[in-house]
Amino acid sequence: MRFRAVRPSQLGKVDAIVIPLSAGAEPPAWLSRATRAAIARLLKEEQGVTRLYGVNTLHGEPRVVIVGAGKPGQLDAERARNIASAGIRALWRSSVRKVAIAVVPDSIGEERAAQAAVEGAIYAMWRPEAHRTRDEERRLPNIDQVVLITEKATADAIDRGTAVGDATNVARRLANEPANRMTPALIAEAAKDLAKEAGVRIEVLDADRCRALGMGSFLSVAQGSHEPPRFIVMRHRGRGGSGYDLGLVGKGITFDSGGISIKPADNMHHMKADMTGAAGRPRPAFQRALR
Repeated sequence: MRFRAVRPSQLGKVDAIVIPLSAGAEPPAWLSRATRAAIARLLKEEQGVTRLYGVNTLHGEPRVVIVGAGKPGQLDAERARNIASAGIRALWRSSVRKVAIAVVPDSIGEERAAQAAVEGAIYAMWRPEAHRTRDEERRLPNIDQVVLITEKATADAIDRGTAVGDATNVARRLANEPANRMTPALIAEAAKDLAKEAGVRIEVLDADRCRALGMGSFLSVAQGSHEPPRFIVMRHRGRGGSGYDLGLVGKGITFDSGGISIKPADNMHHMKADMTGAAGRPRPAFQRALR
């Protein structure tokens, strides 16, 4: 998905527009008169914006998705991400390809709001149904371009948001795989691919190397599976010296079989998520290197 930022006067033709509206707010003045009138009618009927709405516009006008943004002054990065995600998801089943998202700086500023909008849009494009049987359940949305409507946001905000969003979706994809499709060896291969893409150093230790290093506790846990263990070390050396080293450690048990005899069957499928810590650890190195 491609991103760019434009001022309202430079928007041009898009297929749909996602507009966050705080309580009591008016539709943006840069919208066409017909679209503003349609939004005003909706707000009057609904007595304000509390959730997500599709607005019926005239032929030739872009689709409009209104997303409730809460009270003025209470918008934070998390809510800005959720707003963008909700707007994109509302258009999943449509044929639109080019979507504009109005950036609302509120109390966090244009740069942070724009970055959060990019992250949210990327999160919304992730589909967890990769192994579903029917094609329509695996099909990705048609959206391939997102335009941020903003007065001040820069390319840096888009770059940061793209790095965070892409890296997060990588972690989600790894964590969502069933245990037989994401063994320790396969996690190591995925980490190597990420390291190569981001220019990050990586070292993968096998059982013999771990034993030589005296990693008895780690190897004891690994004995619970016939799958051989892997210990993954990723290193990123940033520009300049910060004066300190930062280490992040993630747990990577690909299926938690501990106490399996007393675990209820209802949530057994969640045990594959015991490797989420490890799946998320390549993210910071991947993200920072791409910046």
